[in-house]
Amino acid sequence: MSLPYPSAPAQSESRSVLAIPAFRKLWRAMAFSSTRGVFGGGNGPQNTIDYITIATTGNATDFGDLTIARYSLGACSSSTRGVFGGGNTGSTSNVIDYVTIASAGNATDFGDLTVARYGCGGCGSSTRGIYFHMKSEH
Repeated sequence: MSLPYPSAPAQSESRSVLAIPAFRKLWRAMAFSSTRGVFGGGNGPQNTIDYITIATTGNATDFGDLTIARYSLGACSSSTRGVFGGGNTGSTSNVIDYVTIASAGNATDFGDLTVARYGCGGCGSSTRGIYFHMKSEH
C-alpha cells in the first residue's frame, strides 16, 4: 500500500502492507479515522479485520473479527466508529457491524440493512453513513 508523502505530493512512500496474502486483499471494506485505517472482509468470505496506523510505516496488525465472514461488503466511518454493511457469505448478507476505530476488538452487531446487498461503497459523516451502488438478489 502506498500513500502520498506529506511534504512532496509528487512522491510516495511505502507506508503499510496488509497482514494477509495479496489474493485476500480484494473486496475488503475500509473505514478510517484521522489516525487509523481499518480493513474488513476479504476475497471470498473472511471475518478478518486488520488495521494500520496512518502516521507510521509497517505492516497491518490484526484488529479483530467481523460478526460473520463475508466479502464485497461496504463500509463508512466517522472519526470514532467504522460500520461494515452487507456483503456476500456465499449468499447475499444484510448484516451491519461496527467497531470503535481507536480500540482493537471484534465487531459488534449494529442491525440489518433493509435488503441484503453486496458489491458496494459507502461514505459517512459524523452523524450518518450511506451505502451505495449495491447489488441485491432481487
